[in-house]
Amino acid sequence: MTFATSHEIEQSRLLFDKISMFDFGKVVDRYVRDCNVSRQAAGETLVELKRWFTLCALHPEKTYATGGSVDEMWHTFILFTKDYARFCQDIAGVFIHHSPEMTSDDIEEQIASAEKMRKKVRVLEADYLKYFGAPPPRHIWPRSPEPNTFPNAFRFLEVMSKTRLRV
Repeated sequence: MTFATSHEIEQSRLLFDKISMFDFGKVVDRYVRDCNVSRQAAGETLVELKRWFTLCALHPEKTYATGGSVDEMWHTFILFTKDYARFCQDIAGVFIHHSPEMTSDDIEEQIASAEKMRKKVRVLEADYLKYFGAPPPRHIWPRSPEPNTFPNAFRFLEVMSKTRLRV
């Protein structure tokens, strides 16, 4: 594991504070309504979305996984296109694009996609720990790609790992 220097931690705190100054009121209201969650749950998710944005702005060369409620709130934010574009420019200096993994009927493509997601999750977890001093909260962040996202690939990988153990 790589540890952040005091300068890197200070930089991440300043960026998180800058992100926190943005008015997410409309986003939270819409998220609460559309996802039928409490304001408290939305507040917890918003903190995690802000942390994710912090990592994205600190390391634009990396692609971090997102999922679960954080991804849902990000999708909600993207609906407010003008606000989202202004936010991205102010925070990262560039538009933070959404590039979802595409599903396919081809098992090899599903496996490759699942492996890419696993790598993105590991990168997220490592940098999250580095900058925020703890792993991402399990009740908000999925630990690996959600099984229903790439069902055939995950079943195949599970079967293959069990088969390899018996060989």
